[in-house]
Parts: sequence; structure tokens; C-alpha cells
Amino acid sequence: MDKIEVYTKRGEPTRIEIVVGPTNFKSLAEVKGFGRIDQQSILKEGFVVINNRQAYDVTFKQYPDNKARWVTFLANDREYRIECYTTEDFYPAREEIFDYVIASFVID
Repeated sequence: MDKIEVYTKRGEPTRIEIVVGPTNFKSLAEVKGFGRIDQQSILKEGFVVINNRQAYDVTFKQYPDNKARWVTFLANDREYRIECYTTEDFYPAREEIFDYVIASFVID
């Protein structure tokens, strides 16, 4: 998998990364069920449509006081994952930035 950091906020642990690589997943349901994220840490999850592509969107708590949001797309035998990270305290203030980056993501 290739990882590109597309956003970092100086002075705080906020970052957005895009991860892309080949995948054996055939459906987003498989991505959801794979177990990359501890089920007890999930705060919100679901399937969404972004720019005419279905995605699996999950927000979860990370130890000790961090919060993350991953949005995963499958296309062209590849997995595209937008990973957004910050602390729980900063999350409400950074959520708009996360939403903007996610909404602007297009796969040709």
C-alpha cells in the first residue's frame, strides 16, 4: 500500500492520509467485516455515496484520547482509503476539513 500525507496541522496531532493499494476485497461489506478496527472502538459507521461511488465510512476512538475517521472505496481492483486523525478535543473543529477532503475525492 502507498500512503500519502495530504494535510497536517502544525502544533497539533491532526493529519489526513490517503492510502492506495491492490486489494482482494470484492465488496465494501468485506472491508467492514475484515476487522482492521476493534468493534468496541467504533463510534459511527455506515455505507455512503461520495461523488457517485459507494464507500464504507467509519469513525472510531483510538487509544488513549485520539479519534479517527476512515473512508474506504473499492475501484479498479484497488483499495482507496482516506484516513483522518486528531485528538477527541480537536475533532469537532477539524471535522469540516475532513468532510471537505473526503467530499472532494474522485476516482477516475
